[in-house]
Amino acid sequence: MKPSAVDQAISAARSGDFTSAVKGFRKAIRKQPRQASHRYNFAIYHMQRGDAAAAASQLCEALKIEPNYEEAATRLSSLLAKYQLPADCKLNSFGLRAALNFFNIDHQAIAAAAFSQVRQHTIMADLLLLGKENGYDTAAQELLSFQGLPLLTDRLFLAALRAGVNRNQYLEFMLTQSRRLLLLGGSELNIGSSKIFDFAAALAHQCHNTEFVYPLSDDEREGIEALEAQEFSVQALISGDKKSAETCILLGLYKPIDTLVDWSGHMQSLAGLKPPALSQLVCAIVPQAQREAEIAASLPSLGALEDDVSRRVANQYEANPYPRWLSLPKPPENTRQTLLETVFGNKHPETFNGVHDILVAGAGTGRQAIYSSMVHGPKSRILAIDLSKRSLAYGARMAEEFGCHNIEFMQADILDLAGLNRRFDVIECSGVLHHMNDPFLGWRKLLAHLKPAGVMLVALYSAVSRKNIAALRNSPDYPGAGCNDDALRRYRAGLMANNDPLVQSEDFYTLSDFRDLVLHEHERQLTIPEISEFLNEAGLDFCGFVLPPEQTQAYASAFPQDQLPGSLENWWQFEQDNPHLFDAMYQFWCRKPA
Repeated sequence: MKPSAVDQAISAARSGDFTSAVKGFRKAIRKQPRQASHRYNFAIYHMQRGDAAAAASQLCEALKIEPNYEEAATRLSSLLAKYQLPADCKLNSFGLRAALNFFNIDHQAIAAAAFSQVRQHTIMADLLLLGKENGYDTAAQELLSFQGLPLLTDRLFLAALRAGVNRNQYLEFMLTQSRRLLLLGGSELNIGSSKIFDFAAALAHQCHNTEFVYPLSDDEREGIEALEAQEFSVQALISGDKKSAETCILLGLYKPIDTLVDWSGHMQSLAGLKPPALSQLVCAIVPQAQREAEIAASLPSLGALEDDVSRRVANQYEANPYPRWLSLPKPPENTRQTLLETVFGNKHPETFNGVHDILVAGAGTGRQAIYSSMVHGPKSRILAIDLSKRSLAYGARMAEEFGCHNIEFMQADILDLAGLNRRFDVIECSGVLHHMNDPFLGWRKLLAHLKPAGVMLVALYSAVSRKNIAALRNSPDYPGAGCNDDALRRYRAGLMANNDPLVQSEDFYTLSDFRDLVLHEHERQLTIPEISEFLNEAGLDFCGFVLPPEQTQAYASAFPQDQLPGSLENWWQFEQDNPHLFDAMYQFWCRKPA
């Protein structure tokens, strides 16, 4: 039997005959244009050839043909999270929207690509240019007028606003002014228009995703006070009162929608709210918030927080749970095996084949604990501890959604684990110790609960990488660690107005991310020599940094005589030559002797 065109294409690709491979894939697609798998296989070919843009295009086309194609959505998400596509790369909008319907993928990666596509829209490009030249209030007026209607009704734009966080400062300028116009009104603005209302609801969702990080003007504060004086109720919303719906959406642009009225007792009615855009917004936020409140009230606690720094940090994360993640991709199938080989080489302890215990210390909102649950599987028993009950409640609610039933959540301070009569095969402590008064004291406290031959994942701020943050903290306009949210917004707006390099950071665009990045209650930055000294004192084996393969390879090329995981002395030299190497923290594995 003669092989099919796609089989011939795959065979040609494997043999290195790339010209024939491309011809074969294109022939298969011409013959069966509605066969999504042909597009998927062509995408795999492009990925193997290193052409991320072409691969993403084919995956979007596959999802356009078959919106339930989970493997295509997973590949697309991973691809977009890893690679920065060219600014003019065109992707099918239907395929991008279809990808956002899958739960276990990185929605932010898809949303970022969607925002990029929207910025290529002729009207959006013109509006952003208008904003730069004549002010973003003028651009916002144009957006909310008849001329902006194609954008206001663009389904990809609305989906991106709901699903992720915009990380483009110029689009944020226009969205900030659009919010202001929606609140205060304009000569031609009618919030009662279904198209304007739908856009306002999507923008309210975006504001919720960013944790209301946009700055407020004085006239907006007055407008909010005037709206709050117009009392409305859940009953009025359920009855379909138009004015109440408008008030709810406008206030939802500035405050969490779950706090506007008492929704309790009305959960069954939320899906029937009118207009549908209001129902979509409320159903996406209110039930989750109520569930988190229930969880927080029932979480166990190991004891009161005695340390002053611990209490201050706990208060920060109670007010701003961090990070407010919205989705989580599945780990690749070989993640656990790769991890074990990294830490133990070719032979890992038998305990990892059976039931084993993992402590996630400083679990925050649970993303790391849930990811570890996915990596290690149901035989792992995970305890996630943190200072903040509100953060843990977010994580526990997400664990329910992901079906991770092997995680226990508990409020506890790393400095006071005396009542925790348990030891663990794995301890993960990422981005936590550097927020303690003495990071190495916290590290020692954790090591007391690590079994012999146990392994530990640690992530710490690099003093080399965070020189820019240290400089900001010493600048005269720095509002001070622990400043209130209004001061944070003003300070952040000033950085944006001055086009500070920090606006390029992914952590710049939500309130809790920005506070954690720049305005944290307490942080101490460390160096590799300090880490090396502690590892030697504690008798721990360094098992290697967690870095992208290309960076590890660059180190191996710079120090060809140094067998990986490499010596910390050489890594310190390598960091001096590559000062942005650990922008995402020193993240490494270490092992306790048997």
